[in-house]
Amino acid sequence: LEGYRAFTEANDGSMCLAMEYGGEKSLNDLIDERSAKGLGAFPAATIFKVALSMARGLKYLHNDKKLLHGDIKSSNVVIKGDFEAVKICDVGVSLPLDENMTVSDPEMYYIGTEPWKPKEALEDDGVITDKADIFAFGLTLWEMMTLSVPHVNLGDDSDDE
Repeated sequence: LEGYRAFTEANDGSMCLAMEYGGEKSLNDLIDERSAKGLGAFPAATIFKVALSMARGLKYLHNDKKLLHGDIKSSNVVIKGDFEAVKICDVGVSLPLDENMTVSDPEMYYIGTEPWKPKEALEDDGVITDKADIFAFGLTLWEMMTLSVPHVNLGDDSDDE
């Protein structure tokens, strides 16, 4: 996870949040670059490195901090160098998890980004748990294998006619 460093008020009264420098590019940037060059899927070793780093970050968020990230996707993963460091960023829509790893506060709701949302987040009465992040984590790795946004043709019902 990209680390928090400081929170202070600037001379003009605006609030400033200083974060750890996570990396030069997002995973989404690298996926787009790879796709534009026609290179195909990332090497398995690179996907494994990203998977391991993200899994450790999610374990920390879920188990230690009792937080659901709530918007896992390739643009919220920053990469330093040639995958020397992989960090999850943008925890601005994170939600507290209860002892059952569930978002139980009725005042809180899952934001997410549509293509990475699990089924329960698309349903009015869906119960959101830590598994929502795990679903999106899997789709982020899928992006590295396919170089495309998940469910990109979900709204395309031309085959149904």
